[in-house]
Amino acid sequence: PKVSVIIACYNRAHIVPRAIRSAFAQDYRPLEVIVADDGSSDDSVEVAALHGAKVIAHEHIGPPGIRNVGVAASSGQYIAFLDADDVWTEGSLSERVSLFDRADVGLVFADAGVERGRGETYLAGREELAEMEMEALGEGERLILSDPVPFLLKRSFVLTSTAVITREAWDEVGGFDPELLFAEDFDLWLRIGERCRFAYTRSIAALYEQREDSMTRKRRFVAYGLVKVWAKQHARFWGRYPKLR
Repeated sequence: PKVSVIIACYNRAHIVPRAIRSAFAQDYRPLEVIVADDGSSDDSVEVAALHGAKVIAHEHIGPPGIRNVGVAASSGQYIAFLDADDVWTEGSLSERVSLFDRADVGLVFADAGVERGRGETYLAGREELAEMEMEALGEGERLILSDPVPFLLKRSFVLTSTAVITREAWDEVGGFDPELLFAEDFDLWLRIGERCRFAYTRSIAALYEQREDSMTRKRRFVAYGLVKVWAKQHARFWGRYPKLR
């Protein structure tokens, strides 16, 4: 099955080539790499095109909207997300996609490491994963049998640059909410988690760098985004998960 790689880009001409190269370097085929440019004022569009990606240039609409634009231009059975300032590790896409053959799931994710960090990984110390019921699919690979929603509501454990979802799951939930400029990925995982099972691998699929201008550094805005998601989902989850009140 074809995989569509969606790279959202905004003024990342200096670094988006690394992300594109890491996608094309994967051993999985067939593969399409789409750079969805969010109205960049630098040379991101030209640079991305020079590196072989299909480029969709759009006016500035924010991360959730531009990812939706990228997916709308794609044709793969599976949709994989890669941020412009992250890179995939060698062979990681094949490993993640293989989990769809071993379990009936709508979303697969993996661990990630901090580039030039001190050995930290994204899933390190995630109590949510330890608390869920699992089924082994291989060494370090697990099918999550528990309902993922209450664990996601405590803290999101899916990093966007490691996530691969089925086209069916995407179409069913309707993609990212363009009204959420922060924590839009958290909102999407909640909606997919209501309908589909998740699987994951402990292997490191992506490397990310904690940059001063990255969204994850803007903690006040991230917190505001999380509050908006909780307010949006409150009516749906309040009665279903009383322990979270």
